Amino acid sequence: LLWKILTQPHNPWVQLISKRYLKNQSLFDHVPPQSSSWQWKKLMSLRDIFKKGLRWIVGSGSEIHFWTDNWVSHKPILKFALDTNPNLNTKVAEFLLPNNGWNIRKLKDLLPDHILQQILTIPIPEIGTQDKLIWGLTADGLFSAKSAGWLAQGMDYYT
Repeated sequence: LLWKILTQPHNPWVQLISKRYLKNQSLFDHVPPQSSSWQWKKLMSLRDIFKKGLRWIVGSGSEIHFWTDNWVSHKPILKFALDTNPNLNTKVAEFLLPNNGWNIRKLKDLLPDHILQQILTIPIPEIGTQDKLIWGLTADGLFSAKSAGWLAQGMDYYT
């Protein structure tokens, strides 16, 4: 259901749930009120585990949080920050140059070399391409209950 909320905004069920519960908040910013049903509260309690399976494919970089989203690998790069107090609202787009290259100088100031090298392998598509959210635990990028179950059980799916 969380996958459907993120990837199918025009689905009638998602529209109903979004209107009733999310009320123009993002799925990950929403704080369920005490009056919410136990089912909704339980679903919201699974978000942190669910988020570990998400992966971003870089397009414009405008939707991807540089430090806290999974876009370089299967984990956020925040723990590698050289800055002790990074701005968590920073977007990947802030590190893209107008000619579709990476701003290496800016990246070098914030990250160790091994993370910088990983970032430099990420292709940057043509201007105007949107960022794409995929399920990072399957080869086709589509959510599967099986891989989510492994993730929820704490299995190291990435080895």
